[in-house]
Amino acid sequence: MFATSFGNKAARRIVIAALFVMAPAWLSACGNNNGADQAQTAKETVAAVSGTTAAGAAPVDEPSSGAPEVDSLADAVSPSPASSPSSLTAATSASVSRTIMFDGETGEAAVSLPLVGVPTAYGVDGDGDGEPPSLLPESDLPAQGFVVPKKLASKLAVYWMNLGYDNQGFMMLAPRDWTVTGSVGANGSFGMHAENSVDAGQFLDTIDTAGSCQGCAIADIGAYFPELAKWAEEQGFPADTPKTYLSSKPIGDRMIEFTETSDNGRDGYGVLGAAYEEHEGGSLFRTARTGYAQEDRAVAETMIAFYEWMYGDR
Repeated sequence: MFATSFGNKAARRIVIAALFVMAPAWLSACGNNNGADQAQTAKETVAAVSGTTAAGAAPVDEPSSGAPEVDSLADAVSPSPASSPSSLTAATSASVSRTIMFDGETGEAAVSLPLVGVPTAYGVDGDGDGEPPSLLPESDLPAQGFVVPKKLASKLAVYWMNLGYDNQGFMMLAPRDWTVTGSVGANGSFGMHAENSVDAGQFLDTIDTAGSCQGCAIADIGAYFPELAKWAEEQGFPADTPKTYLSSKPIGDRMIEFTETSDNGRDGYGVLGAAYEEHEGGSLFRTARTGYAQEDRAVAETMIAFYEWMYGDR
């Protein structure tokens, strides 16, 4: 499952290690932040790191402008000193030109969803010629064995973000009418932000340390996994803001699914999410959180179920 987006886990780590050099200063700084804080400020992240046009249901033709230097995803979401312009490149516009197939429910036909390329800001040049990475994969993605309910097919799209090397990408399900942008740090960490432009209570935020910043990963693991909070503290990177869940349950050995109160504090809204950790022999952390209105809970459940299926430990 995971290989359709990243390749196998070992190969991904080798590539990231070869292409992205972790800066000690950044590692120290990012250890003071955790994913809870990063997710809360993801909307500001998009404005800070991307001069691009957000991906949505309709194609956009205008090219993007440049963006500030992004050494890592943590730099993007944390206050930092102003830096001089860099050679950062960004995918230029949203594009919807392909579809991807998903399994249908029992007895139902397969479901086809539009594949949308996500405008993304990068902390390093995309290729040897300095050209931005492509918005869409070079070849069609294979059919996915994940089940998308037929009643939701008209509401969802697949958003694909080029990670900037070897045509590797990250993809998520989100509503077709949301705007979506991405960012990839120079050390390989990355995130995607999606939102309903008319309702701030409906959003999607993902974060993946991609095996790079160990301080960030350890602090996030301690924040999202209460049973590992003491371990994180012993490593020297305690969680600044431990998560408080309304409910949580394990999904496999290394992932949890959780619910939280809505970020906007309004009645009729909730937050559903999932988090994954590897804390032995090199730490890795990733999470996805989506805010939803109660009438759209089924959409949120399908989004997070896809994330668990795609990026969990099964």
